[in-house]
Amino acid sequence: MRNSKKSMTGVSLIEALLVLAIGAAIIAMGLKLYQGFNTDLNAQGVKYNAEEIMRAAAMYYYANCENMPGTRTATLDPSNNPKNPTPVTITNLVNSGYLMKAPEQNPIVNSSAVNGGYYVQFNRMPDSTRYFCTTYGCKPIGTSVNWQIQVAVVLNTPSAAKRYLGMTGADCLTRASFGGTVQTCSAAASSKFNYYLSWQRLPSMVSPKGQSPLWMTNPVIKQFKQYFEEPPLSQMLANPTTVFKCGS
Repeated sequence: MRNSKKSMTGVSLIEALLVLAIGAAIIAMGLKLYQGFNTDLNAQGVKYNAEEIMRAAAMYYYANCENMPGTRTATLDPSNNPKNPTPVTITNLVNSGYLMKAPEQNPIVNSSAVNGGYYVQFNRMPDSTRYFCTTYGCKPIGTSVNWQIQVAVVLNTPSAAKRYLGMTGADCLTRASFGGTVQTCSAAASSKFNYYLSWQRLPSMVSPKGQSPLWMTNPVIKQFKQYFEEPPLSQMLANPTTVFKCGS
């Protein structure tokens, strides 16, 4: 009887250990799932902040791509010799009314960095020749000035940069440059230790799904501007020195 009792006691102890082991495994799996969910949530928060900053930067661009009579000087008008790239602070976007508020702190963003970990800049792309084409061929009528918006985010954990690149859908990883700017995606391609998430878009493409293709307001405005503010076509064909702005 004594041996039988001891045997029964031993079996009960093993069962208890198995239950504890299974419980610990379930708890560990739950914590891992929670951490993964929390990381994905933070990554989506960073993506949302970058999208909001992109839209604010696009509004800033259209307000500053060309000097207007009787208003302040446009920072991106080529006649004012803007820097390339031209940085813009988050504070400037907020104070100018283009961004409602600064991005909220995010665990994966280095909030102690410049601008709370968010860089915004305008990269001037190579100017392109604009042509007027007919059935008899194409002739140059001037030069188009092209700008690109870039938003970069400084990560708290550089070693996880590639992971967050895939989770946020950023265009590339980049790094800091000079004068409060960051390297473009093409410049950073040959660099090492890149750990800034970076998005690059043309101002007209910051939100490609933001309006219906049937909404004709913007094309009409651009057509009005071309007809009444630019030189006559005959003059541009004879002397193709017209500089086309605000069209990126």
